[in-house]
Amino acid sequence: MWRGKFISDLIRDLNFQKYLELGVARGSCWNEVISPEKVGVDLMNDSVWNIPEVISTSTDDYFESLDKNKKFDIVFIDADHNKDSVKKDFFNSLKHLNENGIVIFHDVYPLSEENTQPQSCGTAYAFWESIVTGK
Repeated sequence: MWRGKFISDLIRDLNFQKYLELGVARGSCWNEVISPEKVGVDLMNDSVWNIPEVISTSTDDYFESLDKNKKFDIVFIDADHNKDSVKKDFFNSLKHLNENGIVIFHDVYPLSEENTQPQSCGTAYAFWESIVTGK
């Protein structure tokens, strides 16, 4: 997938070392990302996806249990597609982002109203719009 290659290229080109992926699902992006340190979090991992390296918990619980000094260079947010959940993941990620780190969002550009359904992009785009417009 292009997302994994794109993220791997950023990691390589920016000499990043620590990658966090929130919402791994089937692992299509996760499996393509090359990083010296990778952490994946997905609530349904144990019951559905079964990717050995991925932590099976909610993003809220993950951040709550994370050492406050743990930092990442790049965070990819693709977990719960609800606006409020994306917002919470974003602000939790900022607390654990290295200086000059990057946060990447998925599902912030639905191509149609149909894509705003929870099983697709959900309302993640609405949080992105609030960042861009400042509203």
